[in-house]
This record gives sequence, C-alpha cells and structure tokens, in this order.
Amino acid sequence: MSTGAQARSAHRPSRRDVVLEAGLTEFTEKGYSGASMASIARRAAMSTSSCYYHFSSKDAVLEQLTGDVGEALVALVENAVPVSGPHERVDLLAGRFLEWLGDRHSRRAKLYYVVAAGVTPAVEARRRESEAVIAEAVANRLLDSWDDGIDDLERSVVAAAIVAVLGELARGILGGTLTPSDAPACASGLVARLGFQHDRR
Repeated sequence: MSTGAQARSAHRPSRRDVVLEAGLTEFTEKGYSGASMASIARRAAMSTSSCYYHFSSKDAVLEQLTGDVGEALVALVENAVPVSGPHERVDLLAGRFLEWLGDRHSRRAKLYYVVAAGVTPAVEARRRESEAVIAEAVANRLLDSWDDGIDDLERSVVAAAIVAVLGELARGILGGTLTPSDAPACASGLVARLGFQHDRR
C-alpha cells in the first residue's frame, strides 16, 4: 500500500464507527423502540448483515454508545482537576458539563440521559457502570483534597450526589423544563447544596 493510501485510510472512519454514528442518530431521533438494525443499516448506507458483523443487535449498539458517552464524561471530570480546592473543581466541572451539553454534544447527552435510561436491563447496567466510574473519578480526582473530617464513604456519597445532580440538570435542559440560561445558576447552587463552603480546602 502506498504512503498516500495509508494516510487516506487513517482519516477514514471505520465501518464500526459509521454504524455507531448512524445508531446515535436513530436512537436520538426515533427512541429505542423506533430504531432497528435495519434502520441503522440504511442510515449507515450498509447492508443489515454488515451491521450485524459489527454488532449483534441494536442493544449492543446502544450499549457501546452509552459506554462511549460515559468515557467522555470521565474525561470531563479529569479536565476539571487543574484548579485548586474541591469547591473550585466542582464549579469547573459543572461549567464544563453545561458547555458539553451544548449543541455539539446534545445528541450524546440525550442518548445517555434519556434514551438509554432504563430501556433494557443490559443497557441500564452499562449506564450504571459508567455512572459508578464517573462518581469514582469525582471522588478520587476532584474531592481528594477536601479535608473536612470526612471519610472515604462520605466522599463517595458526595461524589454520587454530584453525578446525580448533573444528570438532573441534563434531563431538565433536554426536556425543556430548564433553560440553558437558567442552568448556570442551578449549577452554581450544586456546590452549596452538597455542603461545600468556600473556606473548605
């Protein structure tokens, strides 16, 4: 293979990624029940059998997408570390989360927080697994310097609460009960509701 051909193929998305992108669109536009492997295949401009080569079912596509979004959310947590103090880190995470919810990622957020929530036991298990990893990252990366006499269990509970509140913010924005302009104030209240004080470091 020539160097030019190698460079071109390196930039081309894999057929598996094409199936995932088609699945993301199908699930977010039609919901779980409205999507099928046949409709995902049509959107991907592939045969249904080619889609089945990459994924055994539409549930497998949704599970993979859910896990991918979970990994992106863990990355958001890790990117909130540079500032000092848990209060500032949680504020930064909330701000970055709201930015992530913007147009560029709104379909992924809808898939994770709305479409995948409780849809099947396997998909919900994948989502809960992701939520646990996100909460662990919050506890270990953002709250590690919160030294206010709390133990590891309490730190884990606060981390899980942060993840739950971010989920409620997402569902509120995606469901239209919370406007994006109101969300920053809600996000700022997140820290206070969880008991942080500015002098806690």
